[in-house]
Formats: sequence, structure tokens, C-alpha cells
Amino acid sequence: MLKNGEGEWIDDPFALMELVRTYFSNLYTEEGGELEVLQVEFPTLDGSLWAGVARDPDAEEVKRAIRAVGALKALGKDGLNPIFFQKCWETVGPSLVQFILDWWANPGKIREVNSTILVLILKVLQPIFH
Repeated sequence: MLKNGEGEWIDDPFALMELVRTYFSNLYTEEGGELEVLQVEFPTLDGSLWAGVARDPDAEEVKRAIRAVGALKALGKDGLNPIFFQKCWETVGPSLVQFILDWWANPGKIREVNSTILVLILKVLQPIFH
């Protein structure tokens, strides 16, 4: 059972699915607005800097990047917060590094991720949605 926005407890399975879907859709939806286009000239990279940008990442760079992201940053409606990867690095780190390096070398493999089955993992025993 979950509590909806009106304070009513919902126990119907289909109503629960809709409540959760709507909650997470609304959670990650931003208000639209006009985009302001900047009139700025950006500096160009010289050859040595460009070589650093164009090279493939290595395992240590992937690890540093994951550790550098704010632990509770929300990366999207189907992403895990970085704290998961940071705290569980010993378990998931090697697989994550291998996935990123494989994906970097073969960008077309990202389609495999899009066919993954995603599930919600509760962070508290009895969530109350508002």
C-alpha cells in the first residue's frame, strides 16, 4: 500500500503501478521555458589538449570520474545515484569499468542497455509518496 497525493491509501495493483509511474515521471520532469542562446566565442584547443580529449579512457580515469560526481546527483529517471557505485565499488566497479570501456570502443553496443529490464529498489522499508 502507498499513500497518494490526496492522503488516500492505495492497494489496487493497477492503481499502485500508475501511482508509482506518475510519481517518478513527475519527479524528473522539468518545466519548459525559453532557452537563451549565448553569443560567446569559445576558445579553441591546441594540438596537445585535443590529443588528450580524443584518446580512449582507461580504467583509472573511469574510477576517478565516478568518484568525482556528487554522491547524490540525480542522473535521470532511469539512472542510479553515484553513491551506489561509490559505496559498492568493490562489487560493481570492475563490471562498470569494463562496460564503459567496451561502450567507448563500440558505441553501437549502447542498444543492449536500452533493452535491459529495470526495477525500482526501495531505499526505505515503507515508502510514503506525496
